[in-house]
Amino acid sequence: MITLSIILLAGWLLGGLLALQFRPAGDWPTGDTEALPPAAWLFGALALGLALLGWLALTLAELGHFAWPWLAGGWLAAVLALGLRRHTRLTLRHLHTTWHWPPPGRDHLEYLLLAGWLVAAGWLFFRPHQAIQGAADAGVYVNMAANIAHTGSILYDDPSVANLDPNLYAVFLRPRQPGEGTGYYLFPGFNVADDLPASQVIPDFYPLHPVWQAVAYQLGGVMAALRMPGLWALLGCLAVYLALRQASSWPVAMLGLAGMSLNALQVWFARYPVTETLTQFLLWTSLWAYGAWLSRRRAAPLWGLLAGLTLGQLLLVRIDTLFMLALPLLTAAGWLLAKLPGRGPKAWRLLGWYLLPVALLTLQGGLHAIFLSAPYATRVFDYARRTITRLDPTAALLMLAGLLVIVVGLLIIRFARSAGQPRPGSRSWGQRWANYRRPILASLTLLVLTLTFYGWFLRPALGQTGSYTDWYGGGTIIVSDHENLVRLGWYLSPLGVWLGAAGICLLLWRANRRTVAILGTGLFFALLYLWRIQNNPHQIYAMRRYVPAVMPFFVFAGAYFVGWLWPLAARWPRPGHAQTLLRLAIAGLAALWLAGFAWSARGFVSQVDYPTLVQDLAALNNQLGPEAVLIFNDQAAVSLGDVLGTPLHYLHGQTALTLRNPAGISDTDLASTLRQWQRAGHTVYWIGDPAFLDRQQWAYSSQTVLIPAHFLETPYDHKPTAINELWWTVNLHKLAP
Repeated sequence: MITLSIILLAGWLLGGLLALQFRPAGDWPTGDTEALPPAAWLFGALALGLALLGWLALTLAELGHFAWPWLAGGWLAAVLALGLRRHTRLTLRHLHTTWHWPPPGRDHLEYLLLAGWLVAAGWLFFRPHQAIQGAADAGVYVNMAANIAHTGSILYDDPSVANLDPNLYAVFLRPRQPGEGTGYYLFPGFNVADDLPASQVIPDFYPLHPVWQAVAYQLGGVMAALRMPGLWALLGCLAVYLALRQASSWPVAMLGLAGMSLNALQVWFARYPVTETLTQFLLWTSLWAYGAWLSRRRAAPLWGLLAGLTLGQLLLVRIDTLFMLALPLLTAAGWLLAKLPGRGPKAWRLLGWYLLPVALLTLQGGLHAIFLSAPYATRVFDYARRTITRLDPTAALLMLAGLLVIVVGLLIIRFARSAGQPRPGSRSWGQRWANYRRPILASLTLLVLTLTFYGWFLRPALGQTGSYTDWYGGGTIIVSDHENLVRLGWYLSPLGVWLGAAGICLLLWRANRRTVAILGTGLFFALLYLWRIQNNPHQIYAMRRYVPAVMPFFVFAGAYFVGWLWPLAARWPRPGHAQTLLRLAIAGLAALWLAGFAWSARGFVSQVDYPTLVQDLAALNNQLGPEAVLIFNDQAAVSLGDVLGTPLHYLHGQTALTLRNPAGISDTDLASTLRQWQRAGHTVYWIGDPAFLDRQQWAYSSQTVLIPAHFLETPYDHKPTAINELWWTVNLHKLAP
């Protein structure tokens, strides 16, 4: 936890000093200049600093110069440059009045509750699954992070590939399917460049998440890297809290914070080292800051900068977040169409604070796809193309029509009330369209309720389970997209789904500048992933699709709906027992809603997958000695060499190869290859069936190492409850010289 504290302190100091450079008064000519609460300023400063630190670390890794001294030097230079500015010193002298700190007495309860939540969240989120094994996304990220920390670069030259005869690629490397960017991979997620002789390895995935893990790895080792998703989950919860507070009130936001923290998906993926919680943090920070910027909160340029930075960084975490570019494009279009009061240089500069970082980071993401992650980008875009071409034309038209209605409706909601004064005798387009606001909102509300009813009751009954052959794993994948909403209910509870749907309808009806981006984003991703989950749908892994946007959106909407109900009791026409009963009923509904989350999370809070894998693999590595060569004799599609060889290679520096195609090499040539490694000073281990060694009459010593693998089951047809207790058996044969 010391490593995470260092990261938080560094980010907060950098972001805080930068935030001080922005004038506390808004730059908008008219409108609300209300100051944000102290918690929002503190969180905004932290998020801004982390965004800048993450960008610097990523850029260093892209340039091949990632190392903590370079990162610390860049951070120190920025801190000194900002801290020595006269504006900073003057602002610090007036910190009490400028930043509204300490909070007023009535707000003390909020901060006490937040402090208590931090303790509970620490216990929930910072017990990581030690998923460092290869052949799965989580382990690929961790091993990619370790490699960045060791080599200082995303792309790197691998000696085990460089020293391999190109004629042996088909023997020790797995050939890819045509059109996947490269011909072979060394391990799943680590592609071998096609240039001959090959030595460069091109990792899969977009890099910001493993770069952050690499920062933690350099400072605190692999366990620190495994705790990074917990940090992002904690900050993601706070971002949703602030967005809900901005849309409603802090008690409602506290209710949403409790719902988020109790949710099984939030807890599970806080412990699982994939990108979802980082995506959630960046997405909801951007949506919250966008609402503050658009609603003209104090220091609006600061919130525009934060919204743009965090949105742009989404494109460096996940390639499928390109959809989010619709938000800045629609914002720019609306800015051009709306007749804002006094639109002039200040208004355009304000727009630039948001759009410029989005544009620059989008450009960086595009260049990364072309030059540093071409195989991965090729496969993703090819998958998107095939998905679109297989789409039923009627379904495609209905989806496009629905999205068009949503986009037009939200644009109208956004700009109908912000139109400027019309010329005498005329009306602005916003005022003309305002006449249609209620019918549009009623239509959207009816559409949401209809889709929820269809997804919960009709689609599961009418749809059919499909399947496809998985080239990578060599098996058959069961597809049950018609049950997607019901399966989301496994983790939200039925009440959570329907209360969320009611809240979405209410948000549509009361849409404003603080919620319009949340509505558009939440509805889009809910429609996209509830229609088709776009993932291998085994549980609980498949639910990762809902963690960044959909699950928080349902929690946000459900809490918002309960918060809307509470004031109704105060307006009850006859105060007395009936009013008290109404308040008790609303409180009971909120308690039942939270209880549904807690009940659905049973078994997920207590379970930690692979609880000893880090130390077990370290113990195995200690038995091998330095500079060993491990040959895994395993021809499975996903071999033991993929699973254990990946961390032994990237975390412990051993050369690990899998004999994937023994028919491609004669016994004599294979024996000659093994002896070449021995002559180069390596200790060679044969892992698996030693029949080849016996045929060659090769002397060897043997031992069996058992590595426990305790993890939650991964079913396709039900919510996981059972714990798998398996053992990886490593039959280790040390070859005599």
